[in-house]
Amino acid sequence: MQRLEQDVGFEMLSHASRVKVSRFTRRIRLLHWYNAASIIGLYILGISQLVELSGMGLYVLQDLRPMHFKLGIAWLVGVLILTIIARVKPAHQRDVISTDKLVVKQRIFLYASSIIMTLMALTGLAMYLLRGIDVPEVRSILLTLHGLIAFSYLPVLSFHIYLALLQRDSRQSLRTMITDVRLKYLIHNYIPNLRCLLTDSEGVLLIQGCINEISLIGFHVKIKKGQWQQQVSLNNLNYVELLHPDLDQALRLKVRVINSHPSQGELRAEVKFRSSLQVTAEALLSRALFFRALFLARRTHPRLSCNLPVEIEYDGKPLVGLVVDFCKGGMGFVVPVSLKKGSSIQVKIKLINPGLSLCVSGKILVKETITANDWCYGLSFSKLDRSQKKQILEVLMHLRIQRRLKELNAKN
Repeated sequence: MQRLEQDVGFEMLSHASRVKVSRFTRRIRLLHWYNAASIIGLYILGISQLVELSGMGLYVLQDLRPMHFKLGIAWLVGVLILTIIARVKPAHQRDVISTDKLVVKQRIFLYASSIIMTLMALTGLAMYLLRGIDVPEVRSILLTLHGLIAFSYLPVLSFHIYLALLQRDSRQSLRTMITDVRLKYLIHNYIPNLRCLLTDSEGVLLIQGCINEISLIGFHVKIKKGQWQQQVSLNNLNYVELLHPDLDQALRLKVRVINSHPSQGELRAEVKFRSSLQVTAEALLSRALFFRALFLARRTHPRLSCNLPVEIEYDGKPLVGLVVDFCKGGMGFVVPVSLKKGSSIQVKIKLINPGLSLCVSGKILVKETITANDWCYGLSFSKLDRSQKKQILEVLMHLRIQRRLKELNAKN
């Protein structure tokens, strides 16, 4: 496995380790953008003509119906041809990762769009074929149906554009509709109801556990103590089967246990995948469940790992904790006190060498239990003024310099 650089947020991959992720094939992308451009063009022509006919236009427009009909026929024929081409399997497989399923909201939008666009195309085609026949009643009914269907699809289309441009996870998915995306850093995430079965090479003994954090290089698991400890050691467990209601079948991978420790009647173990990052990524990201959790779940601001003392004011009480990661929009910190998720606190970071000071307020958005007496929190900064933004940039610069010095010392 290639070396991982401890940098932002989770782990940042070196250039040699970055995995190329393909959410959609080039043919699917061509079909999508051709359909999108045609639909938007048809709406522009149709709405412009409607405004002109209603007398609300600011200036006189020419009759756009012939152009609307021609674009509609081109759209219908082009989509049919590109759909057939997209379904033909390529002669050679591309060296990228393709996921097996669309996420739920994409699937709903696809089905709804397909039905509405089919009805819209059929009514439009019927009007085009009947253009030379003098049956005004039928044409009036078709025109009314065509307009109702078109305007019923408009909110769906608007919501789709809104998600693609403004919603963070959808923006990441939009990038894969434009081009292949190289995975620059790893995401550690918690997936509810994700369980596993650890087993040895022979597959005789199965040990069940609950995964509380997973990434493309490994996972953390909680295992109940039991009689199995007398039969096998954790270090002898070489395979894992990942289980989840959203997985059609269990996903089996080679693993090795790095370390373990007892905690409140359980064993907590850190497990690493034995296969290369590319092979592991192909196995995990090809499942929609892990694609959402380990690819789409991006932070707005990458975080720098650190160890900085921090003073916290919570409900008027002073506390002392440790900052473990830091970014422009927030930070993660550890404190031996249980704080309420969603509460607002004030934090102060003060360094002597170099002389840096930062005092900001924020809201606790994430709370995780580390041990019985320690908790880890994710804090999102509240509205920052210019001086606070400057102080945050100074802290980030200090952390980057410290990281670079550690790298140079390690090489020497």
